[in-house]
Order: sequence, then structure tokens, then C-alpha cells
Amino acid sequence: MLGKNFKVVIDGSAYSEKFRFYAPLYNAHIIDPLNRSHNKKVYVISNKQLDTSITGTVIAIANKGMGPREQLILAPQDTIYYSPEIRSRLSRIRNQDTYKLSCLYEKSCGAVIFHDCDGERYFLLVKNKNGLHWGFPKGHIEVGETEEQTALREIKEETDLDVTILDGFRKTSIYRLFGKTKKKVVIFIAKSETQKVKVQNSEIETFKWATKEDVYNILRYRNDLRIFESALRWLKKTNNTPQK
Repeated sequence: MLGKNFKVVIDGSAYSEKFRFYAPLYNAHIIDPLNRSHNKKVYVISNKQLDTSITGTVIAIANKGMGPREQLILAPQDTIYYSPEIRSRLSRIRNQDTYKLSCLYEKSCGAVIFHDCDGERYFLLVKNKNGLHWGFPKGHIEVGETEEQTALREIKEETDLDVTILDGFRKTSIYRLFGKTKKKVVIFIAKSETQKVKVQNSEIETFKWATKEDVYNILRYRNDLRIFESALRWLKKTNNTPQK
């Protein structure tokens, strides 16, 4: 259902009067007599005021169990909303049930982190518990955060490092998870003044400070390798070399 388009009629705000001045979320229903979803009640999220009908894309599904507890959340076509913003708006609905939220779009931010020691440069890789693969520290963006703020917060949470993001480098990777979810990853370059890492046990299995050659041997995903190569070129171009 994620990514499907439906024409819907806007029925009114999904909020109580208390939240009438917040970014809008609407009650709506699908109009398609030839589809079994005809008249199905949905939510529509938008940053613009809506008062008639639109064609929207299913960008999220709130689900508590199976069957009728499934709630579709649509947005005007070609607009992107991430989980934190959707959850924030849903939280303002009166008597809203707890739910599992599946989203069409995800966004994470992190960094290629390096530390220089005795003229050698080392890069931090972490092994995620869920994915069981090596990569760069990163995590999901939260409401109101800039990309840099997300990267710094996630790095701190996952590794307990306070790093400095270097201006001028930002690379993105876009791919699909499980065939549907479109994930965007934003990666910066950050410098650490220490190698003392304390991993977040709930998220990270282990870590490694690796040389450039080791990184090439450890990373398995093409997108990660492409970003790492771009980071090396940028560091060389900006004369950011390890000091002896």
C-alpha cells in the first residue's frame, strides 16, 4: 500500500480545537468506486491548507494489529514527510491509539569520523546489531533538527564521542529498503580528538578504528564505499592530512 495514489475528499481537521493553529492534519476519505478502498477513512498530512479534494500518495501506515486497525496517512503527490514529523502530528489527535508506523520515506544523518595519531589516520566503523553490517555512525533525524544536529546527536548516542564536523563536505545516498521504503542517508566528515569510544549497547555490537586500507576491506555496501572514497578525495583536496 505504501506509495499508492488515491483521490481523497477532505472532511476536516483531525485535531481538536486546541491544536487548530498547528501544522495541519486532516480527516479524509478515499473516492474510487472501482477500488475496495472506496470510502475508506484516511489522514492527510500537508503544510498547506486543504479544503476540497486532492490526489495523494500513501506515505505511512499506522497499524495496531491487523485488519481494520490499519490507518493510511497520505500526503499531496511529490511531497516528502519523515517519521518524526508524522508521529508529531498524529500525537495531537484525541484518543489516538498506540501504533506501529511504517513510512515510505526515511532519513538518517551521520559522518565519516577520523582520528589522527602519530602521523597515522584512522576511521571509525561501527557494526550495527540489527543489520549486522559495518558502516559509519548515523541515525534518524528528529523533529526540528538540522542534518548536522542529527549527525552530532547520533554520533554521541552511538559512540559517546564529541566530534567536530568539517565544513564543506556533504554526501547523500538514496536506496530502497525491503522494496518500498525510500531511505536517504546524509554523511558529513567529522574529526575526533580521541579514540575513546563507548558504544550504545542497544544499537551497536562493536566498533573499530580502521586504516584506510582496512576500511576498504571491511565495508561491503557500494554506497558506503563511494562516500568513503569521496571523503578521502575531499580531505586530500583540502590539505587535511595527518600531522606527525
